[in-house]
Amino acid sequence: MDDRARESVDRENDTMSNRVATSATAEHNSREELLIDELRKRTAELEEANRELRRVSHYRSLFLARMSHELRTPLTSILGFTEILLDQEELTDTQRRFCQKVQDSGLQLQASLNQLVDLSRIEAGHTEVFVQEFSIRETLRESCAA
Repeated sequence: MDDRARESVDRENDTMSNRVATSATAEHNSREELLIDELRKRTAELEEANRELRRVSHYRSLFLARMSHELRTPLTSILGFTEILLDQEELTDTQRRFCQKVQDSGLQLQASLNQLVDLSRIEAGHTEVFVQEFSIRETLRESCAA
C-alpha cells in the first residue's frame, strides 16, 4: 500500500473514531441531562413533602395547645373541688380515700397535659430541656395506683 492509500485509510479511521467519540459524548450528555432532570424533579418533590410536613406539624401543635387548654379548664375545677372535699372533716375514711384517688389521678392527668404542652414548645424551639432525675419505681407506683 502506498503512502496516499495509507493516509486515506488513516483519515477514514480518524473520522470513524471521531464519529464514535462524538456519539459516545452525545450519549453521555443525554444521560447526564436525564439524570439532572430526575434530580430536579426529586428535589421539587422533597421540597413539597417538607412543606406539607411543616403544615401538618403546625396544625398538630395548634391541636395540642387547644386540647390541653380545653382539658385543663374542667380538670382545674375537679382538682379544686376535690381539695375542698378533702378539707372537710365530716368525710368517712372511704370517702376521703376516694377523693384522694380522684385528686391523685387529676394531678397525674395535669402532669401529662403539661408534658404535652412542654413537648410542643420544645418542638417549636420555644423552651429549653432540663435533665432531671426521678424514681421510675415511684412513677410506676403512682401510675398503677391511679
